[in-house]
Amino acid sequence: MLYYETFSVQSLLILNQMHTSAARLPGDLARRALRANDVQDQAQRVGAYILLEKMIRKYTDQFRSNIEGIVNAEFSSFFDAHSPLAALHYDAYGKPYFAGHENATLSISHAGYMVACALVLEEDGKTASQVGIDIQNVDYDLERAERIAERYFSDGEKLLLAPHAGDKEAFCQLFTRIWTRKEAYLKYLGVGLAEISKADTTNPAHSCVFEEAEQVLTYLDAKERQQEELYYITVCTDPAE
Repeated sequence: MLYYETFSVQSLLILNQMHTSAARLPGDLARRALRANDVQDQAQRVGAYILLEKMIRKYTDQFRSNIEGIVNAEFSSFFDAHSPLAALHYDAYGKPYFAGHENATLSISHAGYMVACALVLEEDGKTASQVGIDIQNVDYDLERAERIAERYFSDGEKLLLAPHAGDKEAFCQLFTRIWTRKEAYLKYLGVGLAEISKADTTNPAHSCVFEEAEQVLTYLDAKERQQEELYYITVCTDPAE
């Protein structure tokens, strides 16, 4: 079963709750989150763990109820020790995984003021499919989008963009959607961003199914002016999911 959610880290930034929230995490995850120099980067990392823990508690209970017909309130026993995040580790490519739990896979992404997490759960004894998620906020810098697309997009992806050449809003929005597909696909494969130019999401032979969503975040900037940001979210999973 596939689950994914998003979370705004604005409250962590406004209330300066990074260190307080990080103190609840397993030590290695807290250190990983707080070693970022930028305060917004810290908030993104801490926020991702807050969201993931919430999802583990919520969907593990729901999963057990659906599969076994029971409700088990002791979520920690499904993962490890005293925290649902105690089994969370990272491989050489920076892909997170639950050590010792092949029936659960996950993916994490963050951009701007938002984080996104995907979680796949299977019955004990079964291996969960890989999953990749990416979230991006739309940057309306047309020149930058055109430059990146020219360098990293496949011929098929460039063809999708071609009808919107010169239309800053349409081009940048579609560019962002395609980029989230590419990153989600790479995370699904478990390889790094160095392979981004090889991730042709228009190739019918690619091995995953894309599920897409969008979200508008409204917030107050430093001068207390209301702002809006458009975010695109893409999840990549096995066709069976």
